[in-house]
Amino acid sequence: MNFDEEMMSRALELAMNGWGKTSPNPLVGAVIVKDGKIVAEGWHDRLGGSHAEVQALDDAKSKGIDVSGATMYINLEPCSHFGRTPPCSLAIIRSGIRRVVTAMVDPNPLVAGRGHTQIHQAGIEVVTGVLEEEAKKLNEIFIHYMTKLRPFVCLKMATSLDGKTVTSGGESQWISGSESQTWVHRQRSRYSSVGVGINTVLSDDPSLTARDQNNQERERQPLRIVIDPHLRLPLDSKLVKTAQHWPVLVVCREDAQEEKQKLLESHQVKLFPCPTNREELNLSVFLDYLHSLEIDSLFLEGGSNTAWHFLNQGLIDKFCLILAPLIIAGETAKGVIGGRGFEKLSEALRIQRRSILTLGQDFLIEAYP
Repeated sequence: MNFDEEMMSRALELAMNGWGKTSPNPLVGAVIVKDGKIVAEGWHDRLGGSHAEVQALDDAKSKGIDVSGATMYINLEPCSHFGRTPPCSLAIIRSGIRRVVTAMVDPNPLVAGRGHTQIHQAGIEVVTGVLEEEAKKLNEIFIHYMTKLRPFVCLKMATSLDGKTVTSGGESQWISGSESQTWVHRQRSRYSSVGVGINTVLSDDPSLTARDQNNQERERQPLRIVIDPHLRLPLDSKLVKTAQHWPVLVVCREDAQEEKQKLLESHQVKLFPCPTNREELNLSVFLDYLHSLEIDSLFLEGGSNTAWHFLNQGLIDKFCLILAPLIIAGETAKGVIGGRGFEKLSEALRIQRRSILTLGQDFLIEAYP
């Protein structure tokens, strides 16, 4: 790893400080180097707050450091437009920075190369593409949100080695270990929304909140979503009872019973009546609705039928499969994904770009369709 890559690696590390707080903005870190040494750092820490570049420049100013002639490393092209904050490209130009190194071009159509061009035209050297793949992985949600114009959907599945999620006796908690459960709560705090099907609610009565290692609810909570076509959500469920504190959105059929809709709304539960396509909820319309709310991501936790509906409609962007060292067995024990399924192997979804991590005794497989 050369010096530019080392400094970009540091920028990527700083960017992760913004996880779960910048949505729908990207994760960005910035490092200022002068005379071969890091003199200032910054990151985008919250939506509406200063961007990483400005944070780094402010850090240098607070230390009394003149950044004239210095190099700035940023994992994403500086913005060049007025949004929630002024353009970072202008702040860089005015600062006296003489070299800018970035990892990738910003996929936002309002930027998309204009930041690099603006900085270059001001006489500043611009280098891009340093640790580009790592930067794209970090901001996969933002890139998808900007290019596909819908939320990034990650399907999380916890299963035994033989692919079972529920025993023949109906037990499902907990297949995975404590380290995996901690990982799940971290993901809930990072994604804008978390969703399950109604059968999961009826069997497990989850709260779907993001909790810390002390089992306390984190300050930032995702939008909690239930796919419930016929409005079977119990009024005494944890989700309904806590809807006044943390938002709950129920996705139902357009012809779902009006009386139940009114009851749920009286408990501050929000509803999205979704159109159907051959008796199946048109989940693409639902994702368009989330996009209109600036919800950039959905962490989908099941169950098996809900997973199938998203998969069958081509709406899964990432798979996170937690494999626990268990053999459950049983013909009636449920598998990871239910529904109609694919009749032929030639129709089966092919998985690529796989990575395998360990979470305690469990394995975490991350893969993309």
